[in-house]
Amino acid sequence: MICEGCGLPRGIGKANRWMAGGYISSSRSPELRGIFSDAQEVGHWIGALSESMGYDIANLVVEGKRQDSKRFATRLLEGMAERGMEPPPPASFFQMMTATYAVPGFGLIRLAGVDDQEGVTLEAEDVYSLPMFQGQAAGVFEAALGRRGELEWEGRGNGGTLRIRAAEGETEQTRRLGAEVQVPNPLVEVAGEEPRACPGCGAPLMLSAEFDWDIGRARITERRSGRRFVFDDIAGTDAVMRVLRDELGEDVDRLLLDISRRYAADYYSSLPSPGTPQEELARFSLMGWGRADLLGRSERGTELRLLNPYCFPLVAGRAWGLLEALGGCPLEMAWERRGEGDFLLLFS
Repeated sequence: MICEGCGLPRGIGKANRWMAGGYISSSRSPELRGIFSDAQEVGHWIGALSESMGYDIANLVVEGKRQDSKRFATRLLEGMAERGMEPPPPASFFQMMTATYAVPGFGLIRLAGVDDQEGVTLEAEDVYSLPMFQGQAAGVFEAALGRRGELEWEGRGNGGTLRIRAAEGETEQTRRLGAEVQVPNPLVEVAGEEPRACPGCGAPLMLSAEFDWDIGRARITERRSGRRFVFDDIAGTDAVMRVLRDELGEDVDRLLLDISRRYAADYYSSLPSPGTPQEELARFSLMGWGRADLLGRSERGTELRLLNPYCFPLVAGRAWGLLEALGGCPLEMAWERRGEGDFLLLFS
């Protein structure tokens, strides 16, 4: 499971490609795109956005992740059927899904009990985000049993027992969002060299220098900051953002942009030895966030081209906070969309 060449899980490199356009593409399903997410940042923007809106948005996050997880699990089951395989019973399917959660750093999840018709009980330890975990589990439940799952959580912090019970019917929100067709965002292709890869598994060699990967603890730790990261596809974030915009309005993007900016400024200011702005922006591609290139100064200010951001307000906000922290002064930012997945950020 562990590559002897770089010390990372072999499947991460074998199953993904790091593209010159700043994104991580699945080798088997190119429409799937991976990212490394700062777990603390996920919790931060959920909490900060809740504070800005005046109420807890955790249930909206659960709903968005539920929709994504249900679609993903349904595709897995349909793929088995297309290959002539007998769909596994719910208990086996849940066991299969939860067994993989430690590798990407989601947390230690154990199937504690299952009733093939009525419910599932999961024991969770140290999950990276409680709303994201609950939504993910609910989506798998609904794909496996074909019924809506109602959640009951008993625990403290990010550990405890999650019971999912079958319920009749769907909420109006679930019907509306489930009927929407998700179209992958177009990607800007860029000519250029892909990062130097490990000969054993194909993962970028820089990745093992960035992260300590402890599968036994379900922990991916950024070496230089000590912060926890997870590796996931962007569809979950896309679905969550869709729910937030649907329920809270388009102003969500503006709020998230500022939340991300402030978080990033604190993060880069806390690093004992940060790189130059160019070096730190180059790391965006390694993480799968998008490609960020400083173009220099013009009469309008410092220009930065941002290609293929996985979530524009979160990535643009991070670039903004990065430049403020490393430049030592506040900046104003404006931006232009030059095409799908192609943005020009202007700082002054």
